[in-house]
Amino acid sequence: MKSKEQKNKEIKAGEELFGKSQSLIFVDFGKIPTQKILSLKKKLKELGVQFKVIKKRLLKIIFKKSEIDFDPQSVSGGQMGTIFALKDIYSTARLVYKFFESIKILGAYDLKEKQFLESDLFKKIALLPSREVLLAQLAGVLTAPLKMFLYILNEKSKQMVEK
Repeated sequence: MKSKEQKNKEIKAGEELFGKSQSLIFVDFGKIPTQKILSLKKKLKELGVQFKVIKKRLLKIIFKKSEIDFDPQSVSGGQMGTIFALKDIYSTARLVYKFFESIKILGAYDLKEKQFLESDLFKKIALLPSREVLLAQLAGVLTAPLKMFLYILNEKSKQMVEK
């Protein structure tokens, strides 16, 4: 069991990460070997994301100090690890989901919008294509009718020239 001093250090470290982060992602790491967790931590650090295990009770204190009304104990799951992401939830979701595909994602919290996202919604966001791909698809959808109209006009003009 940790002493009060150790818990206070953990809360301060959590508050620092909390202040830098724009989103939090909660994962269940209960049945994962230590070696895999260490390798995942390294990969996440390369992406600018930090994985930390903080007790739910201490995490609740951090939320309270940041004046956010959210209870991490309401997140169902056994052993919960928290991923502190420096970017918004939408840009981080795909990267984290890719690395944590085999691990159960319990949910996420968007600190900008002060909103909890259930694991199902988080997975849907993670599976969305990137912004650039979505813009390209939108451009294709918008230009398709115009292209077909121009094609029809071109064919009609060819028919008129032949007659």
